[in-house]
Amino acid sequence: MKVIVMLCMLALPIVSTASTNEYRKLAQQLEGLTEVDGSAVGARGTPGRFYKLSLDILAKGSKPDFQRMLSSTNPVVRLMGVYSLVNTHTNMSELWLPATLFSDTTKVLYAPGGCGVMYRTVSDIAYEFIRNPQCLGASRRKK
Repeated sequence: MKVIVMLCMLALPIVSTASTNEYRKLAQQLEGLTEVDGSAVGARGTPGRFYKLSLDILAKGSKPDFQRMLSSTNPVVRLMGVYSLVNTHTNMSELWLPATLFSDTTKVLYAPGGCGVMYRTVSDIAYEFIRNPQCLGASRRKK
């Protein structure tokens, strides 16, 4: 019995490290994005890179990870933080977002679906995520 417990305890850090490394790779990919796009963009209606990455980030990231994204210098990363937080909170009245987010006039390309691509401010997109967490398409909420 003691051997089994000890083996389980030894395996935990390995799983945790693998998950952390996987999340870091996702975060690096996110840093390279320049637009926020949804689950069905362009003439073929294919999932955009932001949306595809959001599914993995929601599955592998944690609320503290998402909160750290909010302070990034990259506007797309900040928006992923907002998107991830609104898609993991069950009670939106308990969601905390920094006030600076709602006065952020940085513009990014925004393609929520279809062929329409436009420049929108970070604050406009953040408000949209809050009003409609599924505006980019269905996400996988973490439990």
